[in-house]
Amino acid sequence: MKKLESLYEQSIKLEKDNKLDKADKKWDEFYKILDKYFDENAIMINLEDLSF
Repeated sequence: MKKLESLYEQSIKLEKDNKLDKADKKWDEFYKILDKYFDENAIMINLEDLSF
């Protein structure tokens, strides 16, 4: 969680400093971490839809 918070803060700061290329790279790292959780939740939701 601290890694996500750090990446978020760095991304925002870089955007404010108009360093958009560097900010994009930080956002990519941020979402790369989050994507696995989104994928896992999507699988769980789909499994719940199959319950009878």
